[in-house]
Amino acid sequence: MPVRLTSLHLLEVLHKKVLWDIGFCTGSISIEARLKNPNLKVIAFEKRESCQLIMQENEERFGVFEIEKRIGDFFEQDIEELPEPDTVFIGGHGGRLAELLERLVSILPDEGIIVFNAVREESKKTFSTVCSRLGLLLVENMAMTIDNHNTIHLFKAIKK
Repeated sequence: MPVRLTSLHLLEVLHKKVLWDIGFCTGSISIEARLKNPNLKVIAFEKRESCQLIMQENEERFGVFEIEKRIGDFFEQDIEELPEPDTVFIGGHGGRLAELLERLVSILPDEGIIVFNAVREESKKTFSTVCSRLGLLLVENMAMTIDNHNTIHLFKAIKK
């Protein structure tokens, strides 16, 4: 919960219009974002079909129903037809983080936000390096350790 709530804070969901949640799995970011801002358009992407039922059950449990779900590989999605996100959460990248960031920066408006949570050292380095190469400004890099769990690094980058 602390990581999810901090991620939502970094996403600035109270002041945004369109959130893309990439790798939604249980739907916790998407659902909590809609609970905090009922006017927020949420488009959630997930590669695994099995997560669609999990998300549906959680939507019903929390009374949140207007999340647009896209099942399948994000890189095979026609994102040009979708509303432009002003904030993006990366919950999964399938080992293609650099490519994902390149695709996102091409559609993200100026002042658009990308939030990413990383556990692995390689993911942390890739995010920082690629953000720098693409001209994204890294404005947050914090570490959170809850109980005996792995440390999670929360990153926030802004397109300038």
